[in-house]
Amino acid sequence: MTKRVAALLIMSILAVSALAGCSTGGTPHDMEIYKVVFYRTGGDVDRTEVFTFEPDLTLERTLLLDSDTSDKEFLIQMIEGSDNVEHLYISEADWQSIDDLTKRVDFMTLPEEIDPPEGVSDASSYYILIETTEGTHGAGGYAAGYGEDSINGRFGDLREGIENVIDSSTTEPQQ
Repeated sequence: MTKRVAALLIMSILAVSALAGCSTGGTPHDMEIYKVVFYRTGGDVDRTEVFTFEPDLTLERTLLLDSDTSDKEFLIQMIEGSDNVEHLYISEADWQSIDDLTKRVDFMTLPEEIDPPEGVSDASSYYILIETTEGTHGAGGYAAGYGEDSINGRFGDLREGIENVIDSSTTEPQQ
């Protein structure tokens, strides 16, 4: 339970520091995405990973170990220009897949807090924040995407798609 509370606290801090205002007006197909930030934390490993995707096909990965996350101000500084950032690249097809998935799952209508499945006691927390021409919206939570309801299913589809893009990222620009 302590891991769950700590993970939710960290994710809330991250969301508040990045969230400029939510839009709940749906996901129009002509919406343009400016930035995607994916947070995953907790589970068996005490760390937070923050992945920031940009339309210029760059991906920044910031790794915050458990000892780094105890100070809220330090946590925010780590995300905003830390030296603890790995610079990666994604393909145009990968960026397009995130864009397409965001629209297909109607991400902008997902609730900010997604309920975990019953009986989960030690899982990771996930949070996705997307900045678009229609506004900024974040959704996620403890074990988000693992429940069997529609909301968890939609979030899980996008989370898995983002994780696939992370797995295919490279240290050199892709053609």
